[in-house]
Amino acid sequence: MESVCDSLHTVRDACNGNRLEQCLVTRADLSVLSFEEYVLDRVKFQSVSLGGVNFLKSMLYSVSFNGAQLRETNFTTSQLRGSNFFNSELIEAAFVGATVESGRFFDSRMTNVNFGGAHLLNSRFSGVDAYGMNCERAMLMHCSFTDPRMDNAQLSNASFKHAVLIDCDLQHANLYAADLRNALLVKVDLRGANLAATKLDGARFIDVAFNRSELSEAQRSALAAGGH
Repeated sequence: MESVCDSLHTVRDACNGNRLEQCLVTRADLSVLSFEEYVLDRVKFQSVSLGGVNFLKSMLYSVSFNGAQLRETNFTTSQLRGSNFFNSELIEAAFVGATVESGRFFDSRMTNVNFGGAHLLNSRFSGVDAYGMNCERAMLMHCSFTDPRMDNAQLSNASFKHAVLIDCDLQHANLYAADLRNALLVKVDLRGANLAATKLDGARFIDVAFNRSELSEAQRSALAAGGH
């Protein structure tokens, strides 16, 4: 049975060792807590302040964040499986080296989120503002970036340097001034994407759908230098 925690005190009481399971945490300020090396299973955070909280090396199973404050929250090297972020603020949150599997990021502010070296698998980003997102040396497989309202996912100034993207949907994405240098893209849908000022030097495209005619002469030269 799901328990309800609505204060820092009740959350602390609900923790069993380094585990927090099957509970609804609502309208609490948890910014002084640490969930480092915790296991969180079927936990719902609703309208909760977790800004700057440490989830380092934690395991999150079917955890949801709805209307949560997660600015500068640290998920470095954590494992997130089936976890969801709805209408939350993740500005400058860190997922460095994390594994995010079947994640859902909806209608959230994700400016300058750091996914450096992370593994993103079967994950969806919908209606998020991901300006400046850092995915350098990350691996993205079967991921999609969409925005039903704006018709183009906001990824301007994002960095995918040395990243590997496989079977990802970036159709109509706004990749203005994004950095794809030395990235490997396999079966990525870039049709209708805004690639203006996008850096493509050293990028490798394999079975990628996009319109070369919309690229600048410098971009076409960069791809040609790589044999594309």
